[in-house]
Amino acid sequence: MFWEVFFLVPTGRGAVLQGLTGPQCEDAFRTIHAVQRRGEFVVKVTEAPHYRRFVAQQAASAGNGNGVEGLPAAPIRLGPKGVNAGNGFLFVSHVGEIYPSGFLPLSVGNVRTYDLAAAYRTSGLFRDLRDPDRFQGPCGRCEFRHLCGGSRSRAHALTGDPLGSDPWCVLVPGGTLAGE
Repeated sequence: MFWEVFFLVPTGRGAVLQGLTGPQCEDAFRTIHAVQRRGEFVVKVTEAPHYRRFVAQQAASAGNGNGVEGLPAAPIRLGPKGVNAGNGFLFVSHVGEIYPSGFLPLSVGNVRTYDLAAAYRTSGLFRDLRDPDRFQGPCGRCEFRHLCGGSRSRAHALTGDPLGSDPWCVLVPGGTLAGE
């Protein structure tokens, strides 16, 4: 009834694992999308916000559209906005440290001394993560940045910059895929 596909974030013990390449992600997206379109069960994709971009592109090429954030939508129902590190989500560690995600090890404080709601609403890191116009590189110029946003955790793990581009996305701003 439910299939959750989790894309690796190379942090912690996962840092020693070989991740997918951008083209391999696109291949995985094609498979996931085909399964999801059959509608036999719910499919949830975690730590691959660029799957939302993929679905929107598939819908556009099929001529489907409902105007979600100005982009066409596929027969697959996606919410109007994805959840990403610090954007609709936060993580509190076992010692009370407040992080944008369990995969983004940048603490903004501790729940013993920093109000949790204030940490989410007002810390500079959380505010930056919620503003796709602050992203750098291709993610910052991408027309899908408000729909997708790239994995902020993966960007940090692989580039050292949580506002940098997600290296596993092959989209070149302007709508083409790298290598096409």
